[in-house]
Amino acid sequence: MRRTGMIRAVLFDLDDTLIDTTSAIRTAARSATAEMAPSLDDEACATWWVDPGGYFAAYDRGELSFAEQREARLVRLCSEHGLPDLDEAGRRRWLDHYERALVAASRAFDDVPTCLRALEAQPLGIVTNIAAAPQLAKLRTAGLDGVFEVVLGVDSFGVRKPSPEGFLAGCAALGVQVTEAAYIGDLLDTDARGAAAAGLCGIWLDRTGSAPTPPDVERIRSLAELPALLGVG
Repeated sequence: MRRTGMIRAVLFDLDDTLIDTTSAIRTAARSATAEMAPSLDDEACATWWVDPGGYFAAYDRGELSFAEQREARLVRLCSEHGLPDLDEAGRRRWLDHYERALVAASRAFDDVPTCLRALEAQPLGIVTNIAAAPQLAKLRTAGLDGVFEVVLGVDSFGVRKPSPEGFLAGCAALGVQVTEAAYIGDLLDTDARGAAAAGLCGIWLDRTGSAPTPPDVERIRSLAELPALLGVG
C-alpha cells in the first residue's frame, strides 16, 4: 500500500463520496415522474436509477453524451411502464424538473463535516466526472460551498476518470506534485486505482464493506477514518 505520511493536499470525488447522490437520484426521479404519472410506484421509478439499458455506462465509455444517456433512460422509463411517449418539449420539462429536484435533494453524508474540519489546514479540491456547474449547485445545497479551493468537472479536463488527466489537473490546481496528493472516491477502479495509476495516493471509500480489502490502494469505510490515515488530527 502507498504510505500517506507526505500528503500535502487532498482531492475528493463528489457523488456518493461527499454527497449521497444515490438517494438524491431516487428522490428526484420520483418527483419528476409523479408530475406525469402520480400512480407510478417506486419499483417502476427504479428503471431510471437502476438503468437496465446501461446508458450511463455507455456515457462512461464515451459512446453517448451526458444529455443523450439521460434522454435514453427517460425514453426507456416511459416505454416500459406505459407512460406517454414524450415529445422533445415533454422530455425537456421532465429532465429540467429532475435536475432541479436532484440539486434540491443533495445532502452531505454525516461523516463529511467532521472530516473536512480536521483537514481544513490542507488544500482541498474535487475532481468529478460530471460538469462543474451542476456539481457546484449540489455543493451549495449541501452546505459545502466555498470549502474547496478547486472544483474540476470533466468539462475542464476533458477525459473522464480513470484516465489521469483529471487527477493531474487537480494536483496542478492545488500546486502540489502527484506524490504529495491523496484522492478519495467511492469507486475502486475509477477513483482509487485511477488516482494511484496517475501517481497519487489512491484511497477507496468503501461505505458498504462488501468487498475484500484490495492490495494496491488504501481502503476506508467512512470519511471519519481519513484524517487519521493521513496523519492529521
